[in-house]
Amino acid sequence: MSFIYCLEEFKDHLKFTVRGGPSSLQEMFSYVNYMIERTRIAEKNRVLVDETFATIKMDFHNAVKEFNIPNHDFMLKRNIRVAVVCAPHSIDMYSYFESSLQERPYDLKVFDDIKPAYNWLGVS
Repeated sequence: MSFIYCLEEFKDHLKFTVRGGPSSLQEMFSYVNYMIERTRIAEKNRVLVDETFATIKMDFHNAVKEFNIPNHDFMLKRNIRVAVVCAPHSIDMYSYFESSLQERPYDLKVFDDIKPAYNWLGVS
Protein backbone atom coordinates (compact mmCIF):
# COMPACT_ATOMS: atom_id res chain seq x y z
CA MET A 1 0.00 0.00 0.00
CA SER A 2 1.32 3.43 -0.84
CA PHE A 3 1.70 6.31 1.57
CA ILE A 4 -1.11 8.80 0.97
CA TYR A 5 -1.85 11.95 2.94
CA CYS A 6 -4.32 14.71 2.32
CA LEU A 7 -4.89 18.11 3.85
CA GLU A 8 -8.15 19.76 4.82
CA GLU A 9 -8.17 23.38 5.95
CA PHE A 10 -10.83 24.58 8.37
CA LYS A 11 -11.30 28.07 9.82
CA ASP A 12 -9.60 27.16 13.12
CA HIS A 13 -7.31 24.23 12.26
CA LEU A 14 -5.68 21.98 9.70
CA LYS A 15 -6.41 18.28 9.40
CA PHE A 16 -4.01 15.83 7.80
CA THR A 17 -5.40 12.36 7.08
CA VAL A 18 -2.91 9.59 6.40
CA ARG A 19 -3.33 6.11 4.93
CA GLY A 20 -0.76 3.47 4.19
CA GLY A 21 2.86 3.64 5.18
CA PRO A 22 6.11 5.22 4.10
CA SER A 23 8.57 3.07 2.19
CA SER A 24 11.57 4.85 3.73
CA LEU A 25 12.63 7.31 6.39
CA GLN A 26 13.08 9.90 3.64
CA GLU A 27 9.43 9.51 2.62
CA MET A 28 8.37 9.86 6.25
CA PHE A 29 10.44 13.01 6.74
CA SER A 30 9.13 14.49 3.48
CA TYR A 31 5.62 14.01 4.86
CA VAL A 32 6.56 15.73 8.14
CA ASN A 33 8.20 18.62 6.29
CA TYR A 34 5.08 18.96 4.14
CA MET A 35 2.93 19.26 7.28
CA ILE A 36 5.24 21.90 8.74
CA GLU A 37 5.24 23.95 5.55
CA ARG A 38 1.46 23.76 5.12
CA THR A 39 0.98 24.80 8.75
CA ARG A 40 3.24 27.81 8.18
CA ILE A 41 1.47 28.86 4.99
CA ALA A 42 -2.03 28.44 6.43
CA GLU A 43 -1.07 30.38 9.59
CA LYS A 44 -2.96 27.92 11.79
CA ASN A 45 -2.03 27.16 15.38
CA ARG A 46 -4.01 23.92 15.69
CA VAL A 47 -3.26 20.77 13.71
CA LEU A 48 -4.97 17.38 13.80
CA VAL A 49 -3.04 14.48 12.26
CA ASP A 50 -5.25 11.42 11.76
CA GLU A 51 -2.94 8.42 11.32
CA THR A 52 -5.60 5.90 12.36
CA PHE A 53 -5.20 4.07 9.04
CA ALA A 54 -1.46 4.59 8.68
CA THR A 55 0.86 1.60 8.84
CA ILE A 56 4.22 2.71 10.14
CA LYS A 57 6.47 -0.34 9.82
CA MET A 58 9.84 1.31 10.33
CA ASP A 59 11.91 1.08 13.49
CA PHE A 60 10.46 4.07 15.34
CA HIS A 61 13.35 4.26 17.79
CA ASN A 62 15.83 4.85 14.96
CA ALA A 63 13.43 7.26 13.28
CA VAL A 64 13.19 9.35 16.43
CA LYS A 65 16.98 9.50 16.67
CA GLU A 66 17.22 10.75 13.09
CA PHE A 67 14.23 13.06 13.41
CA ASN A 68 15.59 16.58 13.05
CA ILE A 69 12.74 19.04 12.64
CA PRO A 70 14.22 22.47 12.17
CA ASN A 71 13.08 25.14 14.62
CA HIS A 72 11.24 27.38 12.21
CA ASP A 73 10.77 30.97 13.37
CA PHE A 74 7.00 30.71 12.99
CA MET A 75 6.92 27.78 15.43
CA LEU A 76 8.72 29.81 18.05
CA LYS A 77 6.34 32.77 17.65
CA ARG A 78 3.07 30.83 17.71
CA ASN A 79 1.50 28.50 20.24
CA ILE A 80 1.14 25.50 17.92
CA ARG A 81 -0.68 22.41 19.15
CA VAL A 82 -0.52 19.14 17.22
CA ALA A 83 -2.84 16.24 18.07
CA VAL A 84 -1.88 12.93 16.49
CA VAL A 85 -4.54 10.22 16.40
CA CYS A 86 -3.35 6.65 15.90
CA ALA A 87 -4.97 3.22 15.93
CA PRO A 88 -5.47 1.91 19.50
CA HIS A 89 -3.02 -0.97 18.94
CA SER A 90 -0.27 1.57 18.09
CA ILE A 91 -0.65 3.84 21.11
CA ASP A 92 2.52 2.62 22.87
CA MET A 93 4.71 3.28 19.83
CA TYR A 94 3.17 6.72 19.29
CA SER A 95 3.43 7.58 23.00
CA TYR A 96 7.16 6.85 22.83
CA PHE A 97 7.36 9.18 19.85
CA GLU A 98 5.46 11.86 21.80
CA SER A 99 7.78 11.64 24.79
CA SER A 100 10.88 11.90 22.60
CA LEU A 101 9.67 15.20 21.11
CA GLN A 102 9.17 17.09 24.38
CA GLU A 103 11.87 19.68 23.64
CA ARG A 104 10.26 20.98 20.45
CA PRO A 105 8.75 24.44 19.83
CA TYR A 106 5.20 23.06 19.68
CA ASP A 107 2.89 21.04 21.89
CA LEU A 108 2.31 17.51 20.60
CA LYS A 109 -0.06 14.97 22.14
CA VAL A 110 -1.03 11.47 21.01
CA PHE A 111 -4.55 10.03 21.15
CA ASP A 112 -6.22 6.78 20.09
CA ASP A 113 -9.61 8.45 19.54
CA ILE A 114 -10.38 11.53 17.47
CA LYS A 115 -12.92 13.14 19.83
CA PRO A 116 -10.49 13.73 22.74
CA ALA A 117 -7.95 14.99 20.20
CA TYR A 118 -10.39 17.64 18.99
CA ASN A 119 -11.24 18.54 22.61
CA TRP A 120 -7.57 18.97 23.49
CA LEU A 121 -7.02 21.18 20.44
CA GLY A 122 -10.04 23.28 21.39
CA VAL A 123 -11.51 23.13 17.88
CA SER A 124 -14.75 21.81 16.48
